[in-house]
Amino acid sequence: MADVREDRLSESELVELDSIVAAASPAPWIASVEGRDHTSGDDVILVGNPREEDMYVSRDTTAASAADLDFMAAARNHLPALIAEVRRARSAKTLLRSQDKKPFLVVDDYGMGGIWMYVCAPSPTRSPSDIPI
Repeated sequence: MADVREDRLSESELVELDSIVAAASPAPWIASVEGRDHTSGDDVILVGNPREEDMYVSRDTTAASAADLDFMAAARNHLPALIAEVRRARSAKTLLRSQDKKPFLVVDDYGMGGIWMYVCAPSPTRSPSDIPI
């Protein structure tokens, strides 16, 4: 993968992520942490349905943290949907840009954790090309 950064992913990076997902063990992955999810045994990621062999993750001489196991399982389970959502949003934006002088869709979270979608009328100060997707 390319260096970690905070801007948008290119289509080639999305294709690379698709390949990584396709090569990984099948979902679902479930983080199972001793004391939280079971009473005895090691912390593991339960892989697949039907179950494959458990995945034991370590950091040098200690087990990976519960937060890291939760992250890995969530990434495996949700990354395909996130990739698809990025592509859908980009397709919608492309369609909206092609409809010059027509109302357009705006998607924003306003920093409040929810996603808001609304239709805007064209204006001299805002257009679909102003929306960073």
